[in-house]
Amino acid sequence: MKVNLRQAIFVILALSVLSCHKEKNPENNPTPSARTEEVGAPIQAINGIVRFFLGIQDGESPRSAFGISGKQLAAGQTVQVNGTSYVIKEDGSGNLYVDVKESADKAYTAVLKNGESSLWYGASPLEDVTVPYSQFSSKTKSAFQECPQYAFYSEATGNILTFKDAAAMIKLSLKGSVNVSSVKVRAAGGQSLAGKGSFRESRLVLQEALDFAVVNCTENGEFVRLGSSGTEIPVLIAPGSYPDGLEITVCTSDHRMVRRTLPACELSPGSVLAQSMEVYPSSDLVFYEGFDNFVWGGNWMGGENAFGFAPDGNAVTATSGMTRDGYADALTRVAYNTPGSGFIQSDIWSDVENRTVGESHLMSKSYVSSRNIADWDYLYRCQEYQGSLGVGMGNNFRGIVQIPALSSIQGMWDVRVSFKFSFRNGANDDLLFKVVNSGHITACKVDGRAVPAQIGYYLNTGSAVLPRTRISIPATAVEAKEWHVIEITVSGVGDATRLQIAGNETGSGVHGFFVDDIEVRTVPGSARKGTVRLMYMNIQNGMWADQQNNYDNFVAWVNRYNPDICVWCEAESLYKSGTDTYLSSSQRYLPGNWGELAARYGHNNTSYARRDDYPQAVTSKYKITRVKAISGPSDLPICHGAGYFQITVNGRTLNIVTTHLWPKADDSYKPSVYPTGDEYREYEMKYLLSQTINNSSYSSVQDWILIGDFNSSSSLDIDTYGYPADDKRFLAQDAVLKSTNLKDVIATWYPAPQFVQSTYGKDRKDFIYVSPSLLQNVVRASCFTDSFTPGTRTGISNFSVPSDHRPFIIDLNL
Repeated sequence: MKVNLRQAIFVILALSVLSCHKEKNPENNPTPSARTEEVGAPIQAINGIVRFFLGIQDGESPRSAFGISGKQLAAGQTVQVNGTSYVIKEDGSGNLYVDVKESADKAYTAVLKNGESSLWYGASPLEDVTVPYSQFSSKTKSAFQECPQYAFYSEATGNILTFKDAAAMIKLSLKGSVNVSSVKVRAAGGQSLAGKGSFRESRLVLQEALDFAVVNCTENGEFVRLGSSGTEIPVLIAPGSYPDGLEITVCTSDHRMVRRTLPACELSPGSVLAQSMEVYPSSDLVFYEGFDNFVWGGNWMGGENAFGFAPDGNAVTATSGMTRDGYADALTRVAYNTPGSGFIQSDIWSDVENRTVGESHLMSKSYVSSRNIADWDYLYRCQEYQGSLGVGMGNNFRGIVQIPALSSIQGMWDVRVSFKFSFRNGANDDLLFKVVNSGHITACKVDGRAVPAQIGYYLNTGSAVLPRTRISIPATAVEAKEWHVIEITVSGVGDATRLQIAGNETGSGVHGFFVDDIEVRTVPGSARKGTVRLMYMNIQNGMWADQQNNYDNFVAWVNRYNPDICVWCEAESLYKSGTDTYLSSSQRYLPGNWGELAARYGHNNTSYARRDDYPQAVTSKYKITRVKAISGPSDLPICHGAGYFQITVNGRTLNIVTTHLWPKADDSYKPSVYPTGDEYREYEMKYLLSQTINNSSYSSVQDWILIGDFNSSSSLDIDTYGYPADDKRFLAQDAVLKSTNLKDVIATWYPAPQFVQSTYGKDRKDFIYVSPSLLQNVVRASCFTDSFTPGTRTGISNFSVPSDHRPFIIDLNL
């Protein structure tokens, strides 16, 4: 009867208690060919020959966890013992055995392999034995079938050699509702966990070792999809003691992650540690990228003594290695300063600008898929290194990293951004951090300490320049480097916001740096500040861009921000959907149905001021009193009309004046008494002020809000525009600044040289002024862009989607 593992263990345990058992005198033993021995007995040498019975590991093993069968033993096969091959034989009881040459030190190591097994070791099955740190969710399974199995003699096992896998395994059962892009196992205490090593006294000792192993789960863009019942992800690791436990990081296809540390464990060869793990990323985690699937290339941060691996030993440069398959095994050691890829994108900016990595890349399509980077905006002059991203390393010009839009954000939040950062040796540039498409930088830290940074905001982009004097620069390339942790707080970000990391200078120099572990988390409680939210936008022809959708997208967008009060300019639907064909008055849904439309986003109170086809509408959760509509005299009208409205919130009355001034520089429709459009707008503003804020009848009123599309420029922005101080384009705004005590909210929150344009050109034409009594209650002021308001030109009468103006949100604490 053939021996199996359970029978072998039973026999071994039984024999271990037979203290009276003695080895037979070799002189009385029969010849090796005729000898008979009990299975599990202590080994005995007869004429220099030792007989070992052979078995295969029974029960759960890395092979069974992979769902593959182990190698089979049969008479006539060969196994290698102590470097010599022996033919397997079968005794009369059906037991398989080999008779091997006696070892003077009683050390016996057996290897069971086949023709393809050499992929897993070097010149000898006992040397350069591989526990791959780079694995694949489906590919590693098929490769592992060829991996040799090993057996070792010990007194406890006696004359039985049981073949086992050299590696151990963490068998993870992942539960969730996400798609997984990578699973990383790291030794929390820094122990060797994967790499290449040798067998020494039945132990696998890693010499070229790493403290992590990664399973790539991208599956050519299909990813590993989790469910509630659990999806198994096996991870091969080296046997050993892990007293500090194992850290598991699971990354998702939408750039989030879950991390958990398993308790201390001891893993023997062929053992399997099964663990369940729920993968539900924390709700505050907006974005994470740890470059866990970046496994090729040297470990620049570790310096010349660190280990790195790649698919081959080629000296990859910025312009080579582009044809590498992203799913290639990395088993060849490379130097610390060898990148794993060439430039991921073209070195020519015009090839890259406004195109994602998926749309414009030099590396192969499979590479982009395997690294889950197709949705990144820019990886310009970026290269893969082991576990990190090298930026601007391949030449003398700066690189740019821009992550995908923070699309999981709903509404407007403040976020904390953190990432690990290191300059390359000799760097002579500063670090530039940008927030593109809304978001203002409010604080910068390096290694937990606040640092002075040049913070700005211009044309919908926030920026901070962190001087290199605040971040240490390595003296040499060969030394081991330290990561610095950069932390940046950004207010008012949305689902179109993108974050960029780059060198600050555009000229030739040493700009290179490394980044890792980019993480973005929302600040608790920052989605809404204060007790009252005011939203304003020029919605262009009555939200022309969403008429054909029954305003569904518009309603969903407003609901996303949950405003208490809305003011809309151009609040009449003038054109047929998707055209510039005028609708007759009877065909226009707005302004007559503002009550119906506003109710869909929770506002049951509406009013508007209308003189012509471009009115202003006011909607609110609170009662609205229209104090007056302002049209002006018939010969000198307020072209689009204006209105004075009162809304009482928490016992405090807000006095809201809406306006939309004359839009053109000059036109035959403009009263000829005013030679230019700027002078006409000045007249409109002065007339409006005389009817409201500067009217003696309202001298006791304090809480004013003057809001609308002013179609003019402010002298507060003179440094940005570069106009002369007496330029007529400032006339309408100066009428407010010089004759009232109202304060420009945006200019107050973002003083020069910051500049917040309100259109998709380079102009600030929309304004919100408030009384000093209200300014102190403003806790958020933002003019922003999100996924609904990209301002994309349509080619139809210069209309944009959904408007050529950007929306505002003002939060007040009343």
